[in-house]
Amino acid sequence: MKKILLIISLTVFFCAGILAQNRNTRVFTIFTSAGCGCTGSGGAPLTFITHEQVLQSLIKACPGVDFIEFKGTITKAFNEVQNNKNNYDGVLIIGRVDNDYRLAFTGLPTIVVYNLWEFQSGHHYQIFATGKVKENDKNILEGGKNYTDVKILTAQLDRRNLCSPEIRESMFNDLVRKISLIKALKELRETRILMVKSDKDEIISSVNYKFGDYDQNYPADHNERYLKNF
Repeated sequence: MKKILLIISLTVFFCAGILAQNRNTRVFTIFTSAGCGCTGSGGAPLTFITHEQVLQSLIKACPGVDFIEFKGTITKAFNEVQNNKNNYDGVLIIGRVDNDYRLAFTGLPTIVVYNLWEFQSGHHYQIFATGKVKENDKNILEGGKNYTDVKILTAQLDRRNLCSPEIRESMFNDLVRKISLIKALKELRETRILMVKSDKDEIISSVNYKFGDYDQNYPADHNERYLKNF
C-alpha cells in the first residue's frame, strides 16, 4: 500500500512540474516613449520602427514568451506589477524613464531598453546599478540606502534605422538573448527536485568521512541553510 501511495505521489509531483513548466513566460511590457521617432534638429526619420513592429518582431524571435503589453503611465504600470507580481516573470521597459523609476525595481528580472539617442537623457546608469540618485542617499524604493537586489539589464534598439543593418540586427539579437534569461530564470524557479529522506529530521548531506563525524552536532537550521544555498 505504501509503495502504491509513493508511486501515486511521485506521478502527481512529476505531472505538476511538467504542467508548470509548460506555461509560457509572461513578460510585462511597456513602451514609455514614442521611440525617438521625433523630428528634432535632424528632421523626421526616413523609416521608423513602430511599437507594434517591435512587439511583433519580439514575439516571432522569442517562442514560449508572452509579452503582456500595458498601455498607461509608468506609475500605473508599477502599481499593476506590484499588486500582481505573481502574474509576471519579468519586466520589459522600452523607452526613456523619467521621474518615476520604481517599475525597474519591482524585484522581478527587468530589462530597460534605450531607443537610440534616448541614452543621452532620461536613463541613468547610477540609478539602475544602485537604486540611488547620484549624490543623493535617497533610495528609489523606501527601505534603505542600498539596493542590493539589482536585477536590471539594459539594451538598445535603433528604431530610426540610422545604423547599418548588421548593427541593428546585433542590437535586436542582444535584446532577444537577454529576454531568454528571463525565460531561463522562470524555468529554474519552477523546477522541483524531490528529496527522499529516511526521517523528516534527518540531516541533509551528513557524511562520515572520519570517525565520529556523523555524531557531530549540526546547526539547528542546517537543513534550511542547505536548501536555501542549493
